[in-house]
Amino acid sequence: MEFRNAFTHKVESGRKSLDLPGAKILDCPECDGKMFLRQSKHGPFYGCENFPTCRAAHGAHPNGEPLGVPANAETKKWRIRAHDGFDHIWKHGEVRRNDAYSALAQYMSISRDECHIGSFDIEQCEEVLNFCDWYPPDEPDHDDPWGSDPYS
Repeated sequence: MEFRNAFTHKVESGRKSLDLPGAKILDCPECDGKMFLRQSKHGPFYGCENFPTCRAAHGAHPNGEPLGVPANAETKKWRIRAHDGFDHIWKHGEVRRNDAYSALAQYMSISRDECHIGSFDIEQCEEVLNFCDWYPPDEPDHDDPWGSDPYS
């Protein structure tokens, strides 16, 4: 069997994976294929080796690290909904992004390090949307992940 890695593997179409420090080989969530780091005009991304039959794609950081965990089309839709609702809180609210994620982690009873919507399943995305419906809390109490208002 031919040795394969994220830096040298050639897919059937002849395209090469990018040679970036964070590049990995990922399992395709849509088929039994593997996903390799590619370059687009928008930056690096992971594409399935079975393209064009399988059109699965997944985002990447500039260094090639995957953005979260690849997901099937349905889970991707839920992640987009969750991000749209959640990002509104810190982009248009009076709370910093990191504080919003810390509050979400507390609400979901997970660690801050585990609190990445790009890694969530559908059920966790539904929890994010419930959190967004709950925010801001009507009355602060001991269960309020935002804490008490120091100015009140």
